Amino acid sequence: MSLADTNFLVREWSAVRKEIIRLRKRVFMDEFGLPLNFLRHRDDELRYHVLVYDDLTGLLVATGSLHEDGHIGRLAILKQWRTPVVGQALVSYLCQVAKILELEKVWLNAPTDSLLFFSRKPFKALGDTFNYCGVELQKLEYQLPPAANQ
Repeated sequence: MSLADTNFLVREWSAVRKEIIRLRKRVFMDEFGLPLNFLRHRDDELRYHVLVYDDLTGLLVATGSLHEDGHIGRLAILKQWRTPVVGQALVSYLCQVAKILELEKVWLNAPTDSLLFFSRKPFKALGDTFNYCGVELQKLEYQLPPAANQ
């Protein structure tokens, strides 16, 4: 289980919906016991979806999405792949997509128990924490560095 054995792809929702729902169900519902509404984001059809596959097995091991407003959402990584290296790579890839879209910043609502992970990027906390479906969340924002040729 290393990044050398993975393949990152960006796909539209219609092409990968079933795969993403299956992975989200395993992570959000089966593992974390979250409610059904964590399986879909209200605007999944409008988002860019990053999928990470294990090259050796073809298994989808991680996914996350990006909205054109910079919102990163529904990060899901299989437990055996859930390492800081894989997580950072997924977030970094989503940030690269944001830069291609010429966004200045990205943001997300992170579970408070993952704040240390996101501080490494470094994401900055905005406002107070809030509860969504029994999960304590913190809005975080990351100012993307300017393109090298600017």
